[in-house]
Order: sequence, then structure tokens, then C-alpha cells
Amino acid sequence: MLKNQLIGLKSDKIYVLHVNGKREWINGLGVIDTSIFIDKNFGDIINILNFDFKIIKPNLEDILSNLEKGTQGINKKDIGTIIMKSGIKGDSRVVEIGIGSGFLTISILFYLVSGKLISYDISRKNAENVMEIAKHFGMEDKWEFKIRDFKDGIDENNLDAIFVDIPEPWLNFENSMKALKPGGMFIAYLPNITQVRELLNKIERQEYYRAEIIEILERSWTYGRKELRPENFGLLHTSFIVFIRSL
Repeated sequence: MLKNQLIGLKSDKIYVLHVNGKREWINGLGVIDTSIFIDKNFGDIINILNFDFKIIKPNLEDILSNLEKGTQGINKKDIGTIIMKSGIKGDSRVVEIGIGSGFLTISILFYLVSGKLISYDISRKNAENVMEIAKHFGMEDKWEFKIRDFKDGIDENNLDAIFVDIPEPWLNFENSMKALKPGGMFIAYLPNITQVRELLNKIERQEYYRAEIIEILERSWTYGRKELRPENFGLLHTSFIVFIRSL
């Protein structure tokens, strides 16, 4: 039984939807009555619009691939490392600064089970757009957004992680570190090395903090019966990721 489950419909691509029993708009398919999936199981074949689809359990990449119609913020190649090194788990309490297109927001919500994500942004339009996406995937109960500038502070404390995707993450750095649990992680996503240097200047004035800086480069390989070689082009610099752990 798939009621209230997140499922993927696999054909030439994978369409992801939440089985909530309602009629939902699915990009590429149109309006689908999700109640037709309630008594199905993963692995079943179902015919929709004269096409056969296999019902699969979607992973995070499947979900993010369904979001790529809009402007992408944090890149998929960076998200895995960001979440893994953040240390968050199913019951974590997490704050996100800067919602943007929602790629990281949805990725964090995917990993939270009984936990909570609170996101801050200065754009209500961004927040409301991503809330619609969260509702589409049945994730809205785990998410709350607040319209506020980061420099004005956050309300939460005893946090497992703070993710920051804004140009000036140092504006409220010290208070953010105090809002973390011991061992909690502050993660900043910065496109330019000058931004990294500015954040490091802030840290260096507080000698008890140490930063780890990562840049992730990605290159695929092509293969066939007579070849196995790297692609001529890869996904190179997107941003620097700075990890700072609370003491």
C-alpha cells in the first residue's frame, strides 16, 4: 500500500509524486489522480495515458531532477557532501539561511523524519514557491519559513546545523555559532574565494574556531565496447563550501 508515500513513475524518465489521494499536477504528465496508486506496491506496472510506468521508490537525485525546470542554486554534486559532513540525521533541528530555488531545502527535508527545518529568506515569493514544492512532495509538515534578514538574527537554539547560502554569511556568525549544539555545524556556500577570505577573517579573530574549505569538481566517463575514457568536459567550479564546527 502506497498511501502517503513518495513514489517515482519510471519510463524514459522518472516522475516523482506524493500519494495523498488528491489530484495533482505532474510536470510532463498533467493532472493525475494519486488515489489510483494507493492500493499499488513498489515494482508494480501501471498504465497512465496509454503509457506503462513502473512504480519505484525515488531517491534524492530523482526528486531534484524533477525541480530542474527552475533556476538551480546549490548544485547536486555539492549537496551530498554538504549533508554528509553536516552530521544531520532524521530527528535533527536545522536552520537554513537563504532558500533560493529550494534545492538544498528539499534535500534536507528528504533526510529529516521527525526533525524540523526552519528556513530564513528576505523573499516571501521564494519561500512560498518552495512551500508549494514541499507540499507536492508531502514534506510541508517538517518545514517552516520566516521572512527575515540574517543580520537580524535567528530565533532558534540548540541546533544540529546551520546552512548558509547568502553572500555575507559572516554578518551574524558569532550568534549563529552560539545557537548550535556542541559539535553542531555551520556550513557556508560561497561562489567566490574573496567571500571565503572574508569569512575566514571573522574566524581568525576568534582563534578557537577552525574551518574546513572544500571545492568539489566532477567529471563523468564515457564507455562503450571499444572505449573507456573521461569526458572532455566536466562540472568544475560551482562554489566553495566552508564547514565550521561548534565547540
